[in-house]
Amino acid sequence: MLQAKIVLVLVSVERFLAPERVTSLPAIQVNVGFVFTNVEKMEETVLKLPFVVTANYIPAVAEIIIKGEAAVSGELKEIDEIYRNYRAQKPVPPIIFEIVSEHIAPNLILLGKILDVPPPLPLKQLFKSQNDQTNYCQ
Repeated sequence: MLQAKIVLVLVSVERFLAPERVTSLPAIQVNVGFVFTNVEKMEETVLKLPFVVTANYIPAVAEIIIKGEAAVSGELKEIDEIYRNYRAQKPVPPIIFEIVSEHIAPNLILLGKILDVPPPLPLKQLFKSQNDQTNYCQ
């Protein structure tokens, strides 16, 4: 079973419109991006996966950026497979997205509340389903 320790290294939030202007907008759309920028082997059973989560609002109301690192540990066979697949330019498994997003989601909700904009959720739209071959991560 995979386990992860998540460390946030950068949290950036910016509001582009005053709150009174946001409430007068007819609809606000949120585009959320989630990408692992690399997969490094720290130990035989531990991988380090730096990631970036961005939330952009349309119209340009606000922007949220979270950068961090996930130290993922598990059985040797499982870790080797994830690492080999990444080196072969295959996507990171959806379970790792889920593990990291469980940690990130409360932060996104809080940051959205602080900015007084809709929370940039759900992150589950970013996950690759078992039957979907779409790659959301490189």
